[in-house]
Amino acid sequence: MLKNIAISLSLLLITSSAFSATLAERELQQKFEENIQSRVVDLNKSCDANIKVAFDWSAFTVEDLKTTGIDGYCSEGLKGVINTCES
Repeated sequence: MLKNIAISLSLLLITSSAFSATLAERELQQKFEENIQSRVVDLNKSCDANIKVAFDWSAFTVEDLKTTGIDGYCSEGLKGVINTCES
């Protein structure tokens, strides 16, 4: 039943405009985006949807990326939507 409902999910991550990404930082960003995109694929299958995710890296500091665990927060939100569609 829930699979027939149109789901709109927008993830907007904000980073500070002074954020100057080094190679290591860009690699962290890339890893994060790959992990989240894999969750989005799962979500789209479970919910029969076509959800897209976009990131605004200009609002995060380097420390946010390294210490906050942004990936975990976003993944848990997506898992919650997946669980709703599968129930």
